Amino acid sequence: MTDTMTKTSPKDRASKPTLQIPETNLSNQEILDKLIKARIEMLISAPFFGNLATRLQFKDATEWCPTAATDGKYFYYNRNFVAALTDAEVVFLVGHEVLHCVYDHMDVGRRGNRNPMLWNIANDYVINADLIDGRVGDQIKLVEICFDWKYRGWTSEEIYADLFKQAEEDWECDGHSDAYYWTYYEEKESI
Repeated sequence: MTDTMTKTSPKDRASKPTLQIPETNLSNQEILDKLIKARIEMLISAPFFGNLATRLQFKDATEWCPTAATDGKYFYYNRNFVAALTDAEVVFLVGHEVLHCVYDHMDVGRRGNRNPMLWNIANDYVINADLIDGRVGDQIKLVEICFDWKYRGWTSEEIYADLFKQAEEDWECDGHSDAYYWTYYEEKESI
């Protein structure tokens, strides 16, 4: 199973929600205030994350993004998702997107021929473990996140290899397309 070394956009990497999130009544400014408040909290309690978070420009992407995403320049967010989170969960969310930048997860060369969806899942396991271990915000409960202490201290490449091996063992199917293998992982895709 290989993938071409094409550049993916945040739209391609955006997580799929595990449940229907209700439309918010909060104004655009109130949503931005929640995100800015999270950045300020990070500047105080986790300055490394907070400093980096100030470099990402907020961009409402509710039309295509069910949770949040980044391309290293913008912090794309779904206004309904942000509104449904507690303040501490928004801190976790912002920290999550910051670590995608820190760990250079958008680098196509690093991803190589790996499946972009499974690569993003592997990256999410690394990030979420680091955020939980570092006590940055509160773990998001609204959607299932990719988190397992089994992967503590593992690199994205190691986690990817393990997830890939699990997929092969789960289905033991020769000659099927990538789409068949990743149906399972599409259901697991989260932040």
